[in-house]
Amino acid sequence: MPLLCQPDSLAALAACFKCMGPGTNLEVQVYLLCQILQSLAMPQSCDPNALAQAAKCFKCLPPQTLVQVQTYLLALLAGASTDPNTLQHQAKAFQSMSGATLEEIQTLLYCKIAGGS
Repeated sequence: MPLLCQPDSLAALAACFKCMGPGTNLEVQVYLLCQILQSLAMPQSCDPNALAQAAKCFKCLPPQTLVQVQTYLLALLAGASTDPNTLQHQAKAFQSMSGATLEEIQTLLYCKIAGGS
């Protein structure tokens, strides 16, 4: 059955994740990112202790800075400019949208990247 990028369809598919709560969902997302990295033939241990040790250097960064670093890395992954001014200009159409709307769009984009229609 093809993946449909429709709210009701995705909510039904994701309903089983509701019982986990936000913290556990984040833990699962970290695990899945590691699995994706391994599927791209980029050897990486998915041992939580090893990953925590490897990521320990990021503890010195406040949460907002971590978001900024993630944005930079996403730009690299997308093959986009890493110049903040250029990216802000390119993303200008999204700047007037609420955080909730951006989360909804981000969910749709994840679905599309996952091969949904």
